[in-house]
Amino acid sequence: ILIGLDPLDLAIGVFAAAAATWTSLRLLPPGTHRVRLAGLPRLALRFLWQSIVAGVDVARRAFALRMPLRPGWVRYPTRYPRGPARNAFASLDGRYNNAKAMRSISHFIFVESEYGHC
Repeated sequence: ILIGLDPLDLAIGVFAAAAATWTSLRLLPPGTHRVRLAGLPRLALRFLWQSIVAGVDVARRAFALRMPLRPGWVRYPTRYPRGPARNAFASLDGRYNNAKAMRSISHFIFVESEYGHC
């Protein structure tokens, strides 16, 4: 439990989990598909290959001289009080340490100079 034991939060979480489970079972009923162990190595190789292709694509775009990127930090002011709620929110992108001490959360972004600003 990341943000506390408020009964309303727990009720909403239980409802969301039940709705997601029901939706999942309606879209893909149990027993219609089986995991084939022989296909797992092929899936793993495809996943690895696609990860490499995606990483190279991101690197190519980030280091392209004609793409005017301006990397930088953006501070997002948060209204969450210090404690578990802010820590859970900040941990979504790894800025956990900054959120404990500050009233804002830092995000690292790339902005195209033509379309935005840091």
